[in-house]
Amino acid sequence: MINRRRSGVRGTPAKVNANAGLTASEEVNSASVSDGSHESVYLCPFYVLTPIWAASTLNRMREQGVNDLPRTLRTTSYDLLRAIKRDTSGRAYQELQAALQRLQTTSISTSIRAPKRRTKAGFNWLDKWTLEVDPDTDQPRGMTITLSDWVYEGIMGERSLLTMHQDYFLLTGGLERALYRIARKHAGNQKGGWTCRVEVLRDKTGSDSKPKEFNRMLRKVVEADQLPDYAMHMAATADGSPAVLFRLRGEAEALALTAKLEAEQERRNRFDADRRRAAEVDDLMDKLAGER
Repeated sequence: MINRRRSGVRGTPAKVNANAGLTASEEVNSASVSDGSHESVYLCPFYVLTPIWAASTLNRMREQGVNDLPRTLRTTSYDLLRAIKRDTSGRAYQELQAALQRLQTTSISTSIRAPKRRTKAGFNWLDKWTLEVDPDTDQPRGMTITLSDWVYEGIMGERSLLTMHQDYFLLTGGLERALYRIARKHAGNQKGGWTCRVEVLRDKTGSDSKPKEFNRMLRKVVEADQLPDYAMHMAATADGSPAVLFRLRGEAEALALTAKLEAEQERRNRFDADRRRAAEVDDLMDKLAGER
């Protein structure tokens, strides 16, 4: 079974309790959900980024009004590598192919407990994938990625899924990636930002670090200030508890510009109103002069 705090698993799209186990073929290592944990100091592995790219792509299509979202995504190796901010060297293509194989061969068994039932199920991350190669140059061409029913239904059923900023794929640590996802979900576009207690953030990220160590790592992320879309500031709640304020980057400038535009519109409205009143007075004066 997977330790929920270590893996960062916070429940399923249906918001029910779940325990999961991982198995894989002997030839291919399993793609563990803990591979994206905060202990990682390297670039996020391909087998973690690929499902995130797929979910983000489907959600972007949904936002664009596409009705029948496909379970099979068509792209090219080059476009996928560029989308997840990786180089397009020969080694990168090999790592991508290995990641696809790893995602397909990793089997996940889960026991889901809902109020009126208990269901056991198993699935893979991917049902299949294809990679076309030029027969003359041996260079990769188009490719397809077919999500498993379970993964696809999870994406379709989770209405709160948000499209990731393209620079999300450049974040080098699991904690940064977790904080960005938390900010996207809770801070969103709300004015004034969103404040969260440090202890709650520790729970939401699934960190297994001691509070003191988590605080140190969190402050380091805040000081680096490299999250896409959001700036982070150390703050405090009303009762003095340490917290973090997530605020959209450029919000102050945006608010100032909005205020400026509103003031300008109000000035124009006043000008138009004064001009109308002046015209009415002129018409009245002309009418009185004609009666004389």
